[in-house]
Amino acid sequence: MFHAWRTLRCFRLNQATIPTRDTVTAFSIGVIDAGVGGTFYKGVIHLSPPGSIVLLNPGDVHTGFSAGRVPLSYRMLYVGSDLMHRLVSDVGAKGVVHFTEPVIQNSPLASQIRRFHLMTLPCSFF
Repeated sequence: MFHAWRTLRCFRLNQATIPTRDTVTAFSIGVIDAGVGGTFYKGVIHLSPPGSIVLLNPGDVHTGFSAGRVPLSYRMLYVGSDLMHRLVSDVGAKGVVHFTEPVIQNSPLASQIRRFHLMTLPCSFF
C-alpha cells in the first residue's frame, strides 16, 4: 500500500513496442512534456498531447505508450489514498476523490503540476 507521495520523470523513445497493462496503486497525476502519450483505458485509446494532464485512480488498469513521432517525455506524481483524502479535505472539498476522465486539457493547472514536480525532484550535482 502506498501511503505518501513520490515523483517520476520519464523519457520514452518513440519505438514500436507492445504496451503492457499496468495497475496503479496510488492516485496518479501526470503532465506530458513532449511527444504524444497514449493510454488504453476502459476500452478506449486516449491521446495526450504536450501540456495534457493524465489522471488515474488507484486500481485503474491501463497501458501507456508513445503515440507520436517525437519521443515521449512526461512526469508523474503518485499520491497515496490517505494523503489524497487529507489534501482534499484540507481545502474544504467533500465526497470521495475519483478522477472521471483520464486525460484533461488545463494549461494553468499543468504548469502548476510541472512546477511542483520540479520543486520536489532530488538535486543533482555534476
